[in-house]
Amino acid sequence: MPDTILITAADAGYYGLLGGLLDSLKAHPDSRHVPVGVIDLGLTAEQKEELAPRVGAIVPGRWDIPFPGCETAPRHRQAFTLTPFLPEYFPGHEVYLWIDADAWVQDWAAVEMYVRGAQKDGMAAVPEVDRNYPQCTSDLKLRIHRKNPLVRGRIRWISTSLYERLARLYPRYTSRTLMLRPHVNTGVFAATAAAPHWAAWKESYRAARIRGHEDLSDQAAFNHAFYTRDLPLHRLPCTCNWLTCFSVPRLDEATGRLVEPSLPHAPIGLIHVVGRTKSDVYEIRTLGGDLFFGPLGYHSFRQLRSKLAGLL
Repeated sequence: MPDTILITAADAGYYGLLGGLLDSLKAHPDSRHVPVGVIDLGLTAEQKEELAPRVGAIVPGRWDIPFPGCETAPRHRQAFTLTPFLPEYFPGHEVYLWIDADAWVQDWAAVEMYVRGAQKDGMAAVPEVDRNYPQCTSDLKLRIHRKNPLVRGRIRWISTSLYERLARLYPRYTSRTLMLRPHVNTGVFAATAAAPHWAAWKESYRAARIRGHEDLSDQAAFNHAFYTRDLPLHRLPCTCNWLTCFSVPRLDEATGRLVEPSLPHAPIGLIHVVGRTKSDVYEIRTLGGDLFFGPLGYHSFRQLRSKLAGLL
């Protein structure tokens, strides 16, 4: 691969998840050729000392997008401002691969796809659309007229997660225009240093109406930049960034790997544990139909898989 750096970020509360991501990388020999950079969002001194031998560099986070009250905002919220500025945190690399600390790598081929996709189109990421996800547009919500006979059955109100995020930051006309576009997830992505996406992303973010740290959304800013500026993007399949909040993967009892629920049951490259808590218990069904319950974080899933080994 070209000169690539893998970057993530964590505070003290995410330290265990960060350890899972790093351990999942260590399980793949090819990861030895990819340095890891960590952005510190509030790690303790002991955690940073423990972490130092495992990564290439640890740098402090900052408020890259200023907003009212940023001096007193929770430091972990810097995670929502830093991604458009990754080349400034770790300059001198050809490709920048970002992985949220609550994701982990099961199949190294997915990492290689991100890098190759970035080389082709400047940036590679995954839209939140898959045949196994329950909705064709993320968090689609609508209300139908029911009482008035003149308009009964017609749509009264419609919303999506992309609209809800954009509407807080940008004019409603733009938000409504883009609301049914596939929401591109920036929890995992790769981009070349020379890609135009960085500048467009920053410009869109700086143009957003941010009234406090609750409004911070690097993902909304990216989708605004991507769609309003018609940027190129190498769209990867959801197996490269599987969102557990949308669909629970199945377990292939023959290989011990998590796979997509539908045929051909392809192995999932990156598991992204998105949800209210990172230790949620999921109903995990095997390809043979057996049902088990357990979390999907890297360490907890390995423990569950070891327990199931004697039962399957």
